[in-house]
Amino acid sequence: AYTMGSAYAEQKEMVKGSIEKGKLADFMILNQNPLAVAAAEIETVHVLATYVNGICVYERNILNEQ
Repeated sequence: AYTMGSAYAEQKEMVKGSIEKGKLADFMILNQNPLAVAAAEIETVHVLATYVNGICVYERNILNEQ
């Protein structure tokens, strides 16, 4: 709904909108599903990695966390 539909609406579904080889890819990897946690616990959802155009631009360093 948020990726494929938007790509289709701007007639860009051949280059983005889904995670496939050869397509642009901007996405995050989270430690848990934000839709599955209680609203009071949303701060427990953390970004583990962020990708822009399929390239990792951020990776959480869990080794230095206490």
